[in-house]
Amino acid sequence: MHLLSPHLSIALNLKGIAYKTVWVEYLDIAPLCKKIGVGPTTKYPDGSPQYTLPAIYDPNTSTAEVDSAAIVRYLEKNYPSAGPTLLPPELDALQEAFQAAFAATMFGGGHLVALTLPAVCAAMPSRSAEAFRRAREGLHGPVDQLAPPGSEKRAAHWKGLEA
Repeated sequence: MHLLSPHLSIALNLKGIAYKTVWVEYLDIAPLCKKIGVGPTTKYPDGSPQYTLPAIYDPNTSTAEVDSAAIVRYLEKNYPSAGPTLLPPELDALQEAFQAAFAATMFGGGHLVALTLPAVCAAMPSRSAEAFRRAREGLHGPVDQLAPPGSEKRAAHWKGLEA
């Protein structure tokens, strides 16, 4: 199993499935997803495909899967006797509803994005940082103006996130 994002290592460890983590730079996500057969998870506002991580490639079945919940479902279906059950089938609909509510809560209002996006851009390798910044600025506006340190905008985003 090849893991293209480290946070799913918990699921693979619990299931006892051997894997290798592959670190992927932002600019390499789309080409690698295409190479292993993973489609886009969404579209940018201009209609172009957006490829995201996490993703896995399972050489045992020559299958690639993307998105945390879809990956866990894949593991349950293809490795049912490996480790504990991570997502019982009877809770699948509840999990989907939780994910939708969580996303709406965390990303609704743009508070989390405004507070974290500048730090994400600053932490990225320079090769990817500019492309990542341009893509996000097309969605959210100038990154450095989202929640400047010490600004009223930043305080309002913190209050919005806390709410």
